[in-house]
Amino acid sequence: LKSNVSLVPLEWVKQLSIEKHCEFAAVQLTDFNTIVVVVYRSPIGIMTNFLENFEVLLETLFRTGLRVVITGDFNQCFLKQPPEAIKFFNSFFSYGYHYLINEPTRGASCLDNFLVNFQEDFTCTVFDSGLSDHYAISTTFPQPISDRGARSEEITTRPITSKGLQHFYTSLSNLDWSFITSQDLNIEEKWDLFLYIIT
Repeated sequence: LKSNVSLVPLEWVKQLSIEKHCEFAAVQLTDFNTIVVVVYRSPIGIMTNFLENFEVLLETLFRTGLRVVITGDFNQCFLKQPPEAIKFFNSFFSYGYHYLINEPTRGASCLDNFLVNFQEDFTCTVFDSGLSDHYAISTTFPQPISDRGARSEEITTRPITSKGLQHFYTSLSNLDWSFITSQDLNIEEKWDLFLYIIT
């Protein structure tokens, strides 16, 4: 997010995470009265574990009365609704959410999406970022005048896969890391160099 956007991390959301089954992180964009939640559910995760905590997440978010954008890799195809996924769809439909992406994001499946609890003139795109075997997704929508005037914000997610990690590792291995073992630099200088290299 842009550095001039005021946000507050929501630690309670992270506490609902169970590795592989349901992984959550969230921030509140205070100037926009909006919460953005990022979700990852592993393909080997147990759906009932995910649904239990996802339901708690939805209920707690509902009580805030704020606009909410939930995005990420749900590892559930949004293009079909098999019987085992009906509880998943019903869980977010029952809290007034709808999804925005209606095209494949990995192979022939739509696994990545935005769930929103408000109506706007959304513009969504699905594109190949070259970093993952999933396509990246983005959405843009105008902010209400009462929040920050007429402007748009874009949220982009990129699921990280083994192919994307391999590309990342290769990029890192091509960098000069000799400064780490240098006796001529103190720890602060090494840290500053590290941040400079990776940003």
